[in-house]
Amino acid sequence: MDQEIREAVLNIANDVFYALIDKREGTVREWTEEIEPFQDPIYAWIESQGDKQLRVMLAMEDSTSKDLTRAMYLLGETDEVTEEDQRDAFGEIVNVIGGNMKSIVEDSGNLVLPKVEKEKPTDQDSPLVSVNLNWKGKFLVVSISDLNTPRDAA
Repeated sequence: MDQEIREAVLNIANDVFYALIDKREGTVREWTEEIEPFQDPIYAWIESQGDKQLRVMLAMEDSTSKDLTRAMYLLGETDEVTEEDQRDAFGEIVNVIGGNMKSIVEDSGNLVLPKVEKEKPTDQDSPLVSVNLNWKGKFLVVSISDLNTPRDAA
């Protein structure tokens, strides 16, 4: 199941970046090497509420999130990105990824509103699947957690 979810994350990420951000294929790819911890991270996550409760979380540098926002809203490189724009764009990206994941995992129920914060959820330490992505030399991490099963007990 973990490998199936990992492959789904990669396919969904490619679709999301094509549709919402770059309007062309191949701009985001899996990065199999370890990446440095983010210095100024920002996190967006969305949870499903069903028999199977999932959390889809996207983490990246704050500057990468601003670059994604500029690309998504067709802003110039030097255009200011407001906190509201950043939250809206980042939240929409994780919402689309979460909605697609929900269709893959049976009984995952409905999604709640996405959250965008500078601090990650306290119970996000051991995800079911974590995929490092490279977008134009910048790194993102998509992780999927099963909120029904503590990973320490798995």
